[in-house]
Amino acid sequence: MPGNNDGKAHAAASPATSKVHKKKKKKKKKPAVDTKHDPESSDDHTLPGNNAATTHGSNSAAAIRQVVVKQYSSNGLQAKSAATGTSAASQSPHPAKVSPSNDAQANESPPSELPVAQTEGFSTGLYRVLLETKRAELLCESILLTYRNVARLKKIFDQEDNFRSGEITQDEFFMLINEEKRKLTSGIFEYVGLPQNPKRLKFDDFVVCAVTFAALSRRELLHYAFTLFDHDASGAMDEHELREFCGDLKNKGFFFEKNVQIAQKKMVDGDVKKHGTRAIGDGLVDYEDIANGTTQFPAAFYPILQFQRNIRAATLGEPFWIRVEERQQYIEVLVHYMRLHEGHLPPLSIQEHIKALFQREVYALRKRAVVKYTQEKRQWEMEREAKRACESLLKLEGEH
Repeated sequence: MPGNNDGKAHAAASPATSKVHKKKKKKKKKPAVDTKHDPESSDDHTLPGNNAATTHGSNSAAAIRQVVVKQYSSNGLQAKSAATGTSAASQSPHPAKVSPSNDAQANESPPSELPVAQTEGFSTGLYRVLLETKRAELLCESILLTYRNVARLKKIFDQEDNFRSGEITQDEFFMLINEEKRKLTSGIFEYVGLPQNPKRLKFDDFVVCAVTFAALSRRELLHYAFTLFDHDASGAMDEHELREFCGDLKNKGFFFEKNVQIAQKKMVDGDVKKHGTRAIGDGLVDYEDIANGTTQFPAAFYPILQFQRNIRAATLGEPFWIRVEERQQYIEVLVHYMRLHEGHLPPLSIQEHIKALFQREVYALRKRAVVKYTQEKRQWEMEREAKRACESLLKLEGEH
């Protein structure tokens, strides 16, 4: 029947149309984006566990900031450096957001992962074009000098550089720091690793001299003066060396010449000496005698302290360098704590947490302490390995 045929046709067409609709639905699904490979997908891309994201983050945080760790010996300043680590906390421009646990993770890193950087070569541009050498850059960075601080030093240097040659003479240097040239003052050049009698100083040389000497602690300052006149490096001044030392203290405009003579006599006679291994009244004066003498006769040793004060006043000011010295002392306290607690930093107090919200200095000082402790730990390991190698060599020689 025609009606039945129409019904069959309609029935046959209905599954066909349904297939067409299914095909259309399938076609709509084909252009769907695979979130596993699409970089614009926000589902997996922002997750910390995403491989592409973590790889990119680790690459962007791979720049290691180098700092100087200063070690003072009888030969002068030995500039060394170590890396501070590659954690995201160390690279963040807002340290206040960093949790204290990041500091603990930093000092748990093995020393082998923190390479020592050389101080030779050109600067990395941390202070833009102000500094040329890496040594001067690392030195300024080690005591947290800012670009503004270095720019101020450059302005002071340029005021003395009348011919804009980029260099100043020795006489201009001593005129800048308001000091006369004598052994006590000219010894600064050899102390920081420059030639003993340089004819001219570049800005980087001026920075190394001024920053190094202005940042010395009182003990380091006295040690500088002592080693300068201990010519034979015996650890004690004889009569001739002590006479030269005391004679150099009597600079122009010094009105306490009699105090120097009294201090010299007292130190030689042994009244200033403490109980030690040497016999009292042996005519020799060691570093401890000089340190005790500065306490009992401050006027006699005033020129040593005044030399540093003049450098501080001529550069960034006495209050600024006092704050630098306080920061260095705080770093020493942190390092001492780390020695006693297997490299762990002390927890932040409530006051320090609040201070860290407004000042970046809190975490910067803790990072400096981590660097210094890591450097010490590396030195201990090197000495231990050298001792073992020496013992093995002696053992082999004994067997043969």
